[in-house]
Amino acid sequence: PPEIAGKAWNLVAIASYEMKNYDKSAEALLNILNKYPNAVVNEEQLAWLAQYYIDSQKWEQAILVLKKMLETLKDYPQPQKLQFKLAECYQNLGKEDEAIKEYLKVLEIAPTSAYASEALYKVAQIYERKDDIDKAMQFYDKCANSSSTETSARAQFRLAQIYEQKGEFEKAGRNYLKVAILFLHPELSPESLWRASNCYLRINDKAKAETALKELLNDFPSHPLAEQAKNFIQEITENTAVIPPALSLQ
Repeated sequence: PPEIAGKAWNLVAIASYEMKNYDKSAEALLNILNKYPNAVVNEEQLAWLAQYYIDSQKWEQAILVLKKMLETLKDYPQPQKLQFKLAECYQNLGKEDEAIKEYLKVLEIAPTSAYASEALYKVAQIYERKDDIDKAMQFYDKCANSSSTETSARAQFRLAQIYEQKGEFEKAGRNYLKVAILFLHPELSPESLWRASNCYLRINDKAKAETALKELLNDFPSHPLAEQAKNFIQEITENTAVIPPALSLQ
């Protein structure tokens, strides 16, 4: 009978695991999921099996296990984590359209979680790779406004870079300043202030350019860009400043 067969395979899985024959244990558990869906495989076993296949880069098998976990473990403490991993598996398979759908489900499960911000960033990156820049910008913006995490800071920075690449220097400067003001990121904020000053100089807004550079000096005096900022302020005052090249679309 299927119930007895399922239990037998589970015993094989447990025995194999205890003997550190992880391949055979995984094979036995997967056999249960494929052939005996009513057999009991506990949460710990499923979690181990999903991670085993992820670590082995066996994405299709990992997808099967993660879907089973999402379907059956209704009290799982972080379903958004499972959903995010599921989306990553689709992305690793090269199924980017499916990945986008699965990443967006993370937002349905836990819209204010760190995984939601990560999912928005991943979707933005996929659209950028597809050369759908408008959609990419839309999702970078959503990510930037979703939290105060490093992921959101990087989304804000990337959004500013794209505006700079497009030659929209006022919008680029404004978005770079958001990185510095809203996130206070030790790496991205000084870089953002520097790039903001360059963008404002390109539209001949020397006042905003100097303000950004002075903020860089005040907030990040030991950063490598601080000395350049000090010199640049002097050059702006003397009208001898040479603006570094703008970012170009790749």
